[in-house]
Order: sequence, then structure tokens, then C-alpha cells
Amino acid sequence: MADLTVATENREGYKRTSFKHWVDADGDSCNARQEVLIAEAIDAAWGPLRPAY
Repeated sequence: MADLTVATENREGYKRTSFKHWVDADGDSCNARQEVLIAEAIDAAWGPLRPAY
């Protein structure tokens, strides 16, 4: 870890609109990010969470 270089963050050139992959491909009102969060969410009491639609 001591060999790692620390630098300040540079966000120049980042445009959120360049990332169009957060789409609702299956038409269920959840974009790709939401689909992954739902798929990987786990409730300790109930197990994997299921969307309520």
C-alpha cells in the first residue's frame, strides 16, 4: 500500500449523457442500474428481494 500514488480526482471530460446503457430494456420501469440493484439485493430476514410489480 505504501507504494501507491495518491492523486487528486479529475472529473474533466466526464459526461453522464455518454453512458446511455442505463435504459429500461424490458419495459418494467426499472433501468439497468435498478435491475442490478434488485437482482443483487438481499434482505437478511426474507432472502433475495423481489420487485413488487
